[in-house]
Amino acid sequence: MTDRDQPRHRPLAIWGAYGGMNIGDEAILVALVSLLRRRDLDPRSLIVQNEPDKEANRVYRRLGLQPISFRHPLRLFSALRHSDLVCGGGQLIDDRGGLGFPVGYTAVLTLINRMFGGRPIIFGIGAEPVLRRTTKWLVRTMYGRAHMAMVRDTPSERALTEAGFPAEKTAVGGDIALTLDDIESGTSSNDGQRLLLIPNRDTQRVGDLAATFDVIAATARQEGWQVTVMAHDRRNDYDAGELARMAEVLGTDDIEYVVPATLDAGLAHYRNADVVVSARMHPLLLSILHGVTPVAIPVVDKVRTLVADLSILSLQPSSGASNITAALAAARDGSLDHIEPILDARCTAIEKQLDLAAKMWTAEECRTPDLSEAK
Repeated sequence: MTDRDQPRHRPLAIWGAYGGMNIGDEAILVALVSLLRRRDLDPRSLIVQNEPDKEANRVYRRLGLQPISFRHPLRLFSALRHSDLVCGGGQLIDDRGGLGFPVGYTAVLTLINRMFGGRPIIFGIGAEPVLRRTTKWLVRTMYGRAHMAMVRDTPSERALTEAGFPAEKTAVGGDIALTLDDIESGTSSNDGQRLLLIPNRDTQRVGDLAATFDVIAATARQEGWQVTVMAHDRRNDYDAGELARMAEVLGTDDIEYVVPATLDAGLAHYRNADVVVSARMHPLLLSILHGVTPVAIPVVDKVRTLVADLSILSLQPSSGASNITAALAAARDGSLDHIEPILDARCTAIEKQLDLAAKMWTAEECRTPDLSEAK
């Protein structure tokens, strides 16, 4: 075999909304690393905006990843110079973050990786419509240097291409967290009345849902449910702060409040639930993966899309006690059989598109993947 016949080999650097603070993003990361390693690829570096805490660092090193934050520019440039970049997971296109995270940073990292001969891809992201000219320019000129983009749903595909990313390099797959390995199904309790409520505090995206979460928790408690309230995002400005507020309002005598330190600690609570209620997308998906029927509060587009695509039960933010009681009972007695074929198809699409990326990374001559092969 000549040198020219040898497969190209570069390690991979992963970039996204990681850092250990959000369970959904960490689920994406664990699933992504597993997908890459099953193809004999070599994810080594994890590029993060801020320095992870000790617990997150421990988890990342256990995954075989070296975290590199923006505080270490020389190490960051070295990783981008010697790796192929995977911009994977999380919502990496919207107008809310200004020119920093997510659009600005993702654009610059993609451009630098291409300048150093890397073959960057965008994989499994969500996108919202963008209106700002600067954001569109970054997506068109810098995101557009990626060799392919797999997005989680059709609205994300539309938002990405309308912002200027080439349509021929774009395809719908699914959320990478759907491919998580070794998920243990939950076991129903004797009375089927264990509620896992996952609130969120993000007024910029979802508005103020504090009263909604309070009513759901209070109604469930009054109806005899065992209520656990868990933070999906550990930051005090977000879900952890919402838990503190709820504990002050509702008390702690018969409601458990949990801020899990790791993904594994958070997943354990899904296994112990009979019903999950959330306005967030990833708790709904993680609930389904554990065989637990979710109830959505559809106040953001990505959750509305998920509700429509999977026919998930939902509650409006203004729902009263009687509607809440009925929704919890319907979820407790519900089935997920109709959802499994849809998720299987999405996982297959994710796998096929990553196969195309792997072929591109290892080929001596770089060719943009033909995404029609994965449809």
